[in-house]
Amino acid sequence: DRQSMINDKDDINDKGLILNTVENGYVVNLYAVWIINEYSINYDLVDGSFEGEPIFSYNVNTTDELVTATKNGYKFIGWSLKDTTDIVTINDLVQNLEDVELVANWEAIQYNVVFNGNGGLTSDSLDTYGNTNKCEYNEECLLDENLFVRNGYEFGGWSTEIFGEVQYNDQSDVNSVDIYNLLLNENDEYILNLYAVWNVVDYSITYELNGGLFESNRIEKYNVET
Repeated sequence: DRQSMINDKDDINDKGLILNTVENGYVVNLYAVWIINEYSINYDLVDGSFEGEPIFSYNVNTTDELVTATKNGYKFIGWSLKDTTDIVTINDLVQNLEDVELVANWEAIQYNVVFNGNGGLTSDSLDTYGNTNKCEYNEECLLDENLFVRNGYEFGGWSTEIFGEVQYNDQSDVNSVDIYNLLLNENDEYILNLYAVWNVVDYSITYELNGGLFESNRIEKYNVET
């Protein structure tokens, strides 16, 4: 009967081949069978969403890149292990081989505010100027004082549309800005365009008839659009 008994003293090489196993004059080569271990990946998107199909498990042979993510008003920086801030890749995970939870890292978009006179001018005859401070999405950012004037009108506030209603008062906070109102310029910088909203000023007319009478209907008010 050709059999070979294997024990802890058998010589096994790095490929799982048992060497020098001899039984009854026969050499028997045996090979180890390896079952690859799979490790789970859980994600914390921190209010974001995947930009592709994520992988939820990996092993020592995994080469797939970790999926990216997206979130309105923020730039995706990468994934870090829970309770750490260091960005990791699939290669880093393969080095440790364990179940992991990955947390999305986000950086708020920064943007510049540009004021548009919308018919008004500054004392230097400018029809646009920029806010002193750069703003960060979803963070407090105070607008500079309005510098525009327009003959026959009073300033009412700011709108994100040329003919829009007032959305922001003078020197107010714009932390609630809608992400869709932020535009990318040719330098890949985000811009928030604000347009001055103007209210027509009415002026009164007083008549002294010196004993006379009106021959037709009279106007008692007028404005620049009359």
